[in-house]
Amino acid sequence: MIEWPQNIAPEDLLPILSELNFDSCHNLKYVSWTLYLPCLRELNLFSCGNIVQLIENVGGSSGTTKPTFPSLVELSLRNLPEMQIICDQSITFPSLEKLWILECPNLKKLPFQSPGKLKIIQTERECWERLEWEDNDLKQELQPLVQNPPPDVCSIM
Repeated sequence: MIEWPQNIAPEDLLPILSELNFDSCHNLKYVSWTLYLPCLRELNLFSCGNIVQLIENVGGSSGTTKPTFPSLVELSLRNLPEMQIICDQSITFPSLEKLWILECPNLKKLPFQSPGKLKIIQTERECWERLEWEDNDLKQELQPLVQNPPPDVCSIM
């Protein structure tokens, strides 16, 4: 677990970080602090076996500020066997264009209320079929964005 000094916020320590990769971090449980990295454009998590929820419930203390990934363009999730949810729906992804979900057999929901800028959702058909939806219209709206991963994706990711 990453703990920040009380008087320093993640955005102050890493103000221009644009890409963050976690690979085989077996003790990692969540990455909620990444939500506060203002320039983060790409977040990749691979083989992190203890993640159940990527971003734990975080909210503005006043309840008026919606948590957001302001610059995140690409989110890649691969081989996260325990992950059930990315985050709750109060978190927004205003810049997200590409979502890669591979080998996440327990994922139940996507955190979107609308497609926003999403252009691609790359995932296995089985994963897409087992997702639970509160709004079936949203599923229909996202369906054209879904692509099966290419056979050689293992060598890329």
